[in-house]
Parts: sequence; structure tokens; C-alpha cells
Amino acid sequence: MLAVLGIMLVAVPFAVGGLIQGVQMANSKIPFMDIVHVNQMIIRITTLGDLLILAANLVFMLSLGRLVAQFYKARAVAAYAEATADISTAGVKA
Repeated sequence: MLAVLGIMLVAVPFAVGGLIQGVQMANSKIPFMDIVHVNQMIIRITTLGDLLILAANLVFMLSLGRLVAQFYKARAVAAYAEATADISTAGVKA
């Protein structure tokens, strides 16, 4: 959900901002610095989208790390139990 919201906060503002910038650039009466200021706000919004995508990736990484740790912990416990099991000495004469 975080990733979808992040992607939306990246794609939609860039699309809308591109249209706004195109219209403003076509009008020669609008100072260039005004156009730059409008683009700054769009870039700030998309930065929030990037941060949401980063948060989604971190949540995924932590979840996957926990899953891998649980898997290998179970295997390690089984291997340790097998390695430290008593070896029967049936049939061995001293």
C-alpha cells in the first residue's frame, strides 16, 4: 500500500507538473523564475512519494529478513540437535 501511494505521489505530480510547465513555458509573459518556483513544489511532492517507496522497501526488507531468520533458526536447531545427539554404543565391546 505504501509503495502504491508512493508511486502515485511520484507519477501524478510529474504528469500534472509537466503540463503546467509546458503551458507556462509557452507563455512568454511569465517570468522563468515563477515557473521554477512552481516546479519546486512539484519536486517536493514527488520527494514525499520517493520517501513512501523507500519506507515500503524497508518494511519489505525487514519482513523478508524475519522470514529468513525464522527459516534458518529452525534448520540450525535441528542440525544442532542432530550433531549433539548421543551416539548409541550397542554391540561395542570394551
